Amino acid sequence: MSLESCRLGDLAELGGLPRPTIDPLIRGAAGLDEAGPDEVAFARPGTPPARLAVSRAGALLVGPGIDLGEDRAVLVHRNPRYLFCLALGLLRRQVETQPGIHPSAVVAPDARIGAGSSVGPFAVLEEGCELGEGVVVGPQVVVGAGARIGAGTIVEARAVIYGNARVGARCHIHAGAVLGAEGFGFEENEGMVHRMPHIGGVEIGDDCEIGVGSAVDRGTTGLTRIGAGTKIDNMVQIGHNSRIGRSCIIAAQTGIAGSSEIGDGVVMGGKTSIADHARVGSGARLGGSTGVYSRVPEGVVYSGEPARPHRDHLREVAALRRLPDLVRELRRLELRLRDLEDEAEGSGD
Repeated sequence: MSLESCRLGDLAELGGLPRPTIDPLIRGAAGLDEAGPDEVAFARPGTPPARLAVSRAGALLVGPGIDLGEDRAVLVHRNPRYLFCLALGLLRRQVETQPGIHPSAVVAPDARIGAGSSVGPFAVLEEGCELGEGVVVGPQVVVGAGARIGAGTIVEARAVIYGNARVGARCHIHAGAVLGAEGFGFEENEGMVHRMPHIGGVEIGDDCEIGVGSAVDRGTTGLTRIGAGTKIDNMVQIGHNSRIGRSCIIAAQTGIAGSSEIGDGVVMGGKTSIADHARVGSGARLGGSTGVYSRVPEGVVYSGEPARPHRDHLREVAALRRLPDLVRELRRLELRLRDLEDEAEGSGD
């Protein structure tokens, strides 16, 4: 991938910092030990000063309290990894997307397309759908009848936005994601399983990200809601009528069953499972493969299956590792006890 270049001072201004005295031209980014003289790197908290001193990076992003002398190009921020994130954004070369509709796209006569929007090859825009200003619709995307997509949102190739979906501004819907499909709802009657029709919708807040191959099902009735700023990884399933708060982070292969409620700022590790009608409090953090069946309090760190406090889970895992040795010891004691019983019976004779 070809990269742009920027001055360290540009990064400082973007991060709300004063321009540095030493302001080198930055052409790339790398890890602390791999970065070269024209690259920027960041130091995690607790990084030994000696490791910083020998780094060849042309610019360093560090936390408060680190002094590398006046001859190094340095930006100090309480969260240097955030600055590194901004640096990558400055360096990444944006693909130029020309506004307009590709000749192969199929666009309904009453579809409304905002100024500066782009509709790619073989995309389909159905009746009454609406794109805000500067929306990018990639190749083979389907935007259903009546769907709405907010300004500045990017919808990558082969994603499907059903007509019941409302997508906010500045979102990024990655390739193959599906928003608004019918949920997994059925009812058994006299030995037959009947489909429960879903007549609800999906509402995605501003500044959200939906990863590759992820699905957000529409409500049976009412809405499935994703709060503003929430980031959803690849291959994530969001069930019908779920409510997910603002600024959550949901890692790959997580499954959230229907009618569950996730608070604001929740972080879920990969393969987390949330049962239907479960509740996860705001600020909670769930380790990978955690299974939630009922309620998780606000602000806690939980892991395991079923979910429990992380430290309790670690103690149980540690104890489980000792189980084979304990079984062998128990067997040894059983045999010893049997020998003692036999000796006692023999002495009684």
